[in-house]
Order: sequence, then structure tokens, then C-alpha cells
Amino acid sequence: MSFDEKAQMKALQKEILKIEQVFSAFTKIKSNDADALDKFNKGLKKLPPGQIIGTAVEELREKITSFIQQSQQTRMESFGRIEAEFIRNTRKQHKSVREQARGWRIGPLEVEMDREQSRVRFLYNREVLLPWQSVFCKEDIEKSELKALDMLGKSLLPEPTLIKTCWETYQNLKILSNRPGANHSELVPIDAFYRELRAQLVRTQLETKKPDSKLNYIEMPRWAFLYNLDCYRTIRFPDQTPRLGFQAGSQMEVSKGMGFVLNGLDALEDYKTFCYVIAVGS
Repeated sequence: MSFDEKAQMKALQKEILKIEQVFSAFTKIKSNDADALDKFNKGLKKLPPGQIIGTAVEELREKITSFIQQSQQTRMESFGRIEAEFIRNTRKQHKSVREQARGWRIGPLEVEMDREQSRVRFLYNREVLLPWQSVFCKEDIEKSELKALDMLGKSLLPEPTLIKTCWETYQNLKILSNRPGANHSELVPIDAFYRELRAQLVRTQLETKKPDSKLNYIEMPRWAFLYNLDCYRTIRFPDQTPRLGFQAGSQMEVSKGMGFVLNGLDALEDYKTFCYVIAVGS
């Protein structure tokens, strides 16, 4: 006989409710009722001995423990078949696929698998796009994959806007670095670049709109920022055209959280961590 998780859970909930009802005679009493004390006394007379309640609770504990273990085992076995079917179908579609320690990289996405709980979540450059979602069939993963890809597509700035905004962002930060007391470095920390890019997008829109206008580019989660940078890095610039490059930092800088993971557009390519933005080609 196959294991029916929902039916088993409902049966356990009924047993839990029976124990709960033993004490409901007390919990339903309002302290400001005139006969509250009398109701407490009546409830006390109906209360089973502690040994009976204790035994019932311990038996229920064993049943719940067994239920959880069996559910996890069943989910793992079922999820294994679903995962294999999903990957097999993905490969048939000639998508780039690469196995990871906790899941797969497929195209620009990373699919992280929680096999014990039969859940998946989608990431881009190790940043969460879609949080954990339960999986009951291959189609559940496929729907989430399409949703994640759609989110990436909608987050991408038009190429002219992306080029213009990235360059202006770098120039803004360079002006700040040339102030008295600044370090005058050509390198701009990528975390500062992220903050300034968002601000520059707002400024650019307000240049051509009324101050109370609704703006198009306000939200930019970290995954969206990284996706836009990766797409920027694929743009073919004419020779000698000023553009931005990205540089790695030291291990200490990366350990302090300065590094941003890029290079996630293709599952067959390795992730790369960068700490700085710099102008090149000029």
C-alpha cells in the first residue's frame, strides 16, 4: 500500500485535537465571567489522570516521529524520479547543464535542490531569484524555471540605457574619488557602484520627467544588478571605445564581502568574483 502523506497527517491532527479538547474546557473560560471559577471546577472533575494524558502524548510523539521519517523518505524517493525526469528533459532541449553540489546550473539559472523536503529554489549568480517551493511533479520545476527566466528578462535594462547608465555611474564615483582627502584610485568598489547605479537610474529618469512622475527603474535586487552587469560584459564595443571592466580583489577583500559573483549567463562557464570596476579602452 502506498504512503498517503495528506491522509496520515489528517489522522494525526485528529488525535492531536482529542488531546487538545481535554484542556479546551479551561482555555475557553473567560476570566471575567461570573461563573469562571465554577467552570474551572467542573473542568477539573473531567480532567483525566496525568498518567493517561502522559501516555497518550508519548504515543502520539512516536506516531508523529514515524510519520515525519516516512514522509521524508517517500518525498526523497519521489523527488529523485522528478529531478531525473526534469534533467533528462532539459538535456533533450539542448540547454547547457552542469551538476552542482546541491543541484544544477541550467543556462543562466542555478536550481538548488532540497531533496529531503522535495523543494527547489532558483538563483542567479548565487543570489536567490525564487525562494523555496514545494515540488510534486516535473512540471512544477519547469513552471518555476520559466518564471525565473521571465524575471531575469524583465529586469534587463535596454542596451543604450545600460551602457549610458553604467558609464555615468562610474564617472560620478570618479568625481567623488577626486575630492580632497580621497584615494584618487581609478578602481571603484563594485558595492559602491551598485548603490550609485540605482541612484543614477533615478536621476536619468527625472531629467526627462516631472518630479512626481512614476519611475520605471526603482527596484533592482542584487540578482538583477548582477544580471545587468553580465549582459553589459557581453556587449561588443568598437575598438578604443571607453567602457567598463571588472577586476578581482584580494582574498581578504572577498572575505570581507566586497566581492560580487558574475559570469553566470552560461552554465558551462565558471563563476567569477569581482571587487572593482575600472574604465578601459580609452
